[in-house]
Amino acid sequence: MTVKDYYEVLGLTAEAPAEEIRIAYRKLAKANHPDKHKGDPAYVEKFKDLQEAYDVLSDAEKRKEYDAQMARQKSYNKKEAKKSDKSSDNSAQQPPQTEQPQQPEQPRPEEIKDLHTLVDMYFKKRDITLQARKEYDSFLATPRKKYINWVTFIALLFFITGVVVAMMFLN
Repeated sequence: MTVKDYYEVLGLTAEAPAEEIRIAYRKLAKANHPDKHKGDPAYVEKFKDLQEAYDVLSDAEKRKEYDAQMARQKSYNKKEAKKSDKSSDNSAQQPPQTEQPQQPEQPRPEEIKDLHTLVDMYFKKRDITLQARKEYDSFLATPRKKYINWVTFIALLFFITGVVVAMMFLN
């Protein structure tokens, strides 16, 4: 399982001090806030990643655990790279074997999560579109009440006439 590189999310190095982490988070959070981008799902995810990164890196204890986990992952990746180099060297020296049909690769949990996110994005967008259509249709369906404008105009006319007549009698 790979761990997200929170330093990369915030555009920092692992040696960044806490103040620099806070400044980078605020700058990126302001630039990528979903409200600023009308709830765009890409910005929502980016903002969540920024929050998650800041939550871990701003807390000294969580950051220490995270750094240790990243170190373990890097050493594991190096071991895997060495194994694959050795196996590719050995396979170059061995005669080619007959190809056997490979079983289709099972989807990883991360891919399944991404699929759910994609489906959710589609239906969320569909729901928003349907809601907007309903609001627009209901706006068009309401009759425009022009007579209110006439009633207001006539009331105003009577008021002005009353003021003029009152002024004539007072003089």
